[in-house]
Amino acid sequence: PQIQQYLASESFIDQFEICRIYTSESRVVLNGKEKNYPLTINFNNLPKRIEKLFSELLKIVTKQTQSLYRDQVINVFKNYENNPRKPSVLIGRFNNFIPGYYGAKGLYIIKSTLYNLITSKEITYSMTKPLKPDEYLDEVLVPETAVRLIAQNRRVELDQANEIMKDSAEFGMYIHDIEIEM
Repeated sequence: PQIQQYLASESFIDQFEICRIYTSESRVVLNGKEKNYPLTINFNNLPKRIEKLFSELLKIVTKQTQSLYRDQVINVFKNYENNPRKPSVLIGRFNNFIPGYYGAKGLYIIKSTLYNLITSKEITYSMTKPLKPDEYLDEVLVPETAVRLIAQNRRVELDQANEIMKDSAEFGMYIHDIEIEM
């Protein structure tokens, strides 16, 4: 009898979780469709688009161009001098890593493309401090790239693209997840 009760409750919990996920996904997807967030993206073309942006992104690294994301992370390092890399502090910044409606798949492509471009340009700690170059890639260049891609797609200014990126992050994580091949 106890095993049957356990199985029955587990089944109920599973059903509840499925309903919660379905409701959440349908809400996120419907909201994204209403805002014309893309259900399909040409991810094969993304590396070429990123390469075209790279000279502009290098100006961020060399501080010739202002960066909202660089300013934000530098403020975090100032406010958390003792340990800005503490997990609880990083979690608070995690949403900045998500490239809006490009989702996890876009994040992977943006990050790997930038990594390949950066290693060829000798970006050093002295250029990115207080962040290490790989942290700078994640916390500054990935979101700056995504904002620029969204601005191109939507034909809007960077500040509007930034708002779209934040608003569409959940949509992107649902719709454009990384497909695992087995």
